[in-house]
Amino acid sequence: MNKLRIGNVIKTKYGYIEIVTDVRDDYTNTVSLNYSNVSSGYKTKDTKRKVECNCVDMCGHAMPDCPKCKGTGQVEQTRYGSDSATLIANNVKEYILDSLTKNFNF
Repeated sequence: MNKLRIGNVIKTKYGYIEIVTDVRDDYTNTVSLNYSNVSSGYKTKDTKRKVECNCVDMCGHAMPDCPKCKGTGQVEQTRYGSDSATLIANNVKEYILDSLTKNFNF
């Protein structure tokens, strides 16, 4: 994806439409269009980490027939960064006009 700029409208890998408010080398801040009074931030790159699977019991033993972790007790979780987002519009005005006029043939 091209480098994001302040004011870009993006659709994140999670499906949220957001306005970019700050871009740094390793982090991007956004404001959500889906929810009111909500801001968020994403790392630039995707990150992967291992987390404990829900099949682990109180003693720490994993179920050997678990379809997610296959008995290991850990699953790999991916957190998508702003590099995985899709650029919808270069600015909010463009996004609004495109949304209003997409059903009409001008």
